[in-house]
Amino acid sequence: MLRIRLLEGLDELQHDDFIRRFTTTQQYQAGEVVTLKGDSGTALLIVLSGSVMIKLGTFEATFSPGDFLGELAFVDGKPRSARILAVEDGTRIAHLSREQMAVIQSGHPALAIQILWNINIAMAERMRRTNDAMMALSAKTQTSLARRFPWLARLLLGAQG
Repeated sequence: MLRIRLLEGLDELQHDDFIRRFTTTQQYQAGEVVTLKGDSGTALLIVLSGSVMIKLGTFEATFSPGDFLGELAFVDGKPRSARILAVEDGTRIAHLSREQMAVIQSGHPALAIQILWNINIAMAERMRRTNDAMMALSAKTQTSLARRFPWLARLLLGAQG
């Protein structure tokens, strides 16, 4: 049985029922575009089978069955921030629309709270990884600048030289 991260905290038997009742599914072939950067994005995407890759500039991340993505556009309704491609033939994606989320909120408030909580956890995890990557890049940049311009490093650090 597929464990869906979006539905953590719920009985696993409810996962299939949720997909059937509240999402639409679509199948993609390897290399096929799921969404483009800038597309209107009002659905959360749940990988049911296969895998997808997010491409944002030179950054790439792969998502596997049970993972969800597209939460930024789902939450704020703004255009997609990255391109998403199917990696494998037969990749199946469930789309949870904002409209269906409104149905869940009105008819199943506890489920809506759990979904929103899981989205928040995922966003926090992704933000922490982004922060770590930025800090590593910052340290690398600072080291490079200090080697190239030692006088600048001394000035910024308040050291005499």
